[in-house]
Amino acid sequence: MQDIELIADAMMGEALRFGDNSRYLNGALDTLSSEAWELIKGNIIIRENLKKRTLDSLLQASKNNKLLRKPFHWPLEFPEVFTTDGGGFDAIVGNPPFMGGRRMRGSLGDGYVKWLSTSWPHASLNADLVSFFYLRATALLKVSGEFGLLATKTIGEGDTARTGLSYIVVNDKIRIRHAWSSFTWPGKASVTAALVVGHKGDWKGLKVLDGNIVKSISPALDDQEGWGEAKSLSANKDKSYQGSVLRGKGFILSNDEVNYYLKIRSENKEVIFPFLSGEDINSHPKQKASRWTINFKDLDLEECNKKWPELLERLRKLVKPERDKGRNEEDRKNWWQHWRKRDKLYNQIKEKDQVFAISRVTKYVMITSVNTNQVFSDAVVVLDLPSWASFSALQCSFHELWVRRESSSMKRDIRYTPSDSFDTFPFLHLIYESLESIGKKYHKLRQQIMLSRNEGLTQTYNRFHNPGEQSDDIKKLRKLHVDLDKAVAKAYGWEDLKLNHNFYETKYGIRYTISEDTANKVIQLLLKLNHELCKEESKFASKIKTKSKKRKPLPNSKKGEIQLNLFE
Repeated sequence: MQDIELIADAMMGEALRFGDNSRYLNGALDTLSSEAWELIKGNIIIRENLKKRTLDSLLQASKNNKLLRKPFHWPLEFPEVFTTDGGGFDAIVGNPPFMGGRRMRGSLGDGYVKWLSTSWPHASLNADLVSFFYLRATALLKVSGEFGLLATKTIGEGDTARTGLSYIVVNDKIRIRHAWSSFTWPGKASVTAALVVGHKGDWKGLKVLDGNIVKSISPALDDQEGWGEAKSLSANKDKSYQGSVLRGKGFILSNDEVNYYLKIRSENKEVIFPFLSGEDINSHPKQKASRWTINFKDLDLEECNKKWPELLERLRKLVKPERDKGRNEEDRKNWWQHWRKRDKLYNQIKEKDQVFAISRVTKYVMITSVNTNQVFSDAVVVLDLPSWASFSALQCSFHELWVRRESSSMKRDIRYTPSDSFDTFPFLHLIYESLESIGKKYHKLRQQIMLSRNEGLTQTYNRFHNPGEQSDDIKKLRKLHVDLDKAVAKAYGWEDLKLNHNFYETKYGIRYTISEDTANKVIQLLLKLNHELCKEESKFASKIKTKSKKRKPLPNSKKGEIQLNLFE
């Protein structure tokens, strides 16, 4: 049995070491296959060599090459479960660990993360670690078996749901028969949890969601169909951007520090820009940057030292030591420049004075117009929209419904992820003048309210959704929001849709919004429209591809100059 375990350990070691390189992995497994026969026949030299190589592989795959991993082989530990026909557990119950996807590499090591990608190629490494335990539990169940697992409520959101619940529902015939979509964890940890009971195979019994009998439970842990089926639309491509990633606090300057550097050398103003954060968008009455940043863009070290030596010296002292600790050359290279400069974003908007933006983490969907002559932080999503009609479509209640269903969250706040929230939302064909005018009117009134009260967007919408707030200006904003929703509904062709605006209790708290029944209808209408537009885009792209094969390029034409408009 020890030799069998050694072979299994060796196989895991090779998978952890070469998991992201199929050619090397297949070669290593072929070699292992030959060695396994020799080992079983009693070859002592093979055994010792294999032990050493396995130890090295498992150490190499661990975090910082220090902690030895000990693989757990389910079929070897429970042979009575897995050696029968239709083998697998009858039930699995647990409280698996959860960890944000972006923390996994640093905490668990590169080898482990590579192994996750190799084992489940569909998975997003932005997904929470807990989703992989759902995948593993499903693989260990027999048909008709069940799991009952805890998680954070993000198990039904965004990349985590797509990696875990959505995948096992579609591919492994898991039927969610019982779930609590969110509840406050009773222990000391400040976390909103969820509970999911999944049945492997057909389920004819009752389905209970949050204590209520429902017809179905989706991977989003609601009773609506179609979650995860929205497709990215070509029309929305290259219109949303995450802001710059600085990678070094030394880039950021306070007002006093800016004044100091400008007194030393007036030319320093050429490379000091306002630095707009998500908090500035949500909290400042004018959505104005509260800090500044040094931005050398693509300039080389010699030019920066020649023109702005004091600023460069600051970065040498405060940024370079941090960058030098980076794990790869990319982290350490060009330490005086922002780590992710987002050249595409700034080139796209350089001819514009204003652009729309939203905080990546936000209590409500709040789109606003901001100045382009600044650096946007990575906590900001910049939206290069063609008109105020597009603003109206994104600020209406329908988009917020879409965002909350398709995106993940942080506590009760939304994570506005462009790939989930924006790229799939069907709205760019709404170009009506009525939406243009009401969008401008809405934004102007909201600005006036914020300035008169000296409050930001979040505080303004806290008032908006508070039934006890009956001030004339807030009531006027609510009335205009109803008109905005009606105008967008009309543009979509939903004139008969009864919106029924009022204050409703939702899983996110009390909201002044459309009724739940209407909201469910809107989600299905938007999903249907998403599929229709995606289908039309595919047909159009096929026609263009066919024509391009038949037709030679025109003289003096440049690659990429053709502008495609699906809605002409």
